[in-house]
Amino acid sequence: MARSTPRGLVVLVSFGLVLDVCWGADTHAQSESALLRVRIRDRNVERAVADGTRRSLTFRSLIERVEHSRGLLYIFKAPYLADKMEGCVVLDGGGAWEDRYLRMMIKSGLDQDRMIAVIGHESQHVLEILSAATRGSPGGSFVVPGAFLVAPRHYETSAALEAEARIAAELREEHNRVRVRSNSRLTRNVAVLAMRPASGRSQRALER
Repeated sequence: MARSTPRGLVVLVSFGLVLDVCWGADTHAQSESALLRVRIRDRNVERAVADGTRRSLTFRSLIERVEHSRGLLYIFKAPYLADKMEGCVVLDGGGAWEDRYLRMMIKSGLDQDRMIAVIGHESQHVLEILSAATRGSPGGSFVVPGAFLVAPRHYETSAALEAEARIAAELREEHNRVRVRSNSRLTRNVAVLAMRPASGRSQRALER
C-alpha cells in the first residue's frame, strides 16, 4: 500500500482472507480503456495511466507486466483510505481458472503525477502478490518475499518504494524536458520577430 508517511504499504493476504481493509466499489465494472487486464472505471485514473505510460518507462513496464500476467486488476478511486494511505491492493479470493482478481484503491484528490507514482507503486505490489500466489502452498496461503512490517498488518517492499521513486524522477525529468523545449521555442520565436523588418506604416511611425 502507498501512504503519505511512510510511503507505500502492501497487504499481506491469503486466498479468501484479506488482512487489511480498503473501501471500494463493485469489482465487476468494465473499463473503457484499451487495456485488457488493467480495468479502470474512473476517467481521471484512465488519464493518469495513459499519461504515466507515455512519460515513464518504469511505469509503462509495470503496466505491461500486469497486462501479461494472470491477474485481473481493477483500479478504483476511494474518497478515504485508513492510516493516511494513498493507495492499497486487495486480493479477492475468487478467480476464473488461474486468473486472480485484485483491486487497487487510489485515494481521491491526488494530483496527476502523484497518482501515477502511487499507481506504479501499487502495480509493483500486484506483481509481487501474483508471483507469490503462483509459488503458494496448495492451500492457497502465501507470503510476499522481502515484505517487511511497517505498521500492524501493513507491509512494505523495497522494490515498490524503488519503483515509486524511479517513476517520480522520470516524471520530473520529462516535465523539465518539456519546459526546456517550450522555452527554446519561445526564445526562437522572439528572435524571429526581432529580425523581421518593420512594415512601411510601422517604419513611418518609428521615424516620427
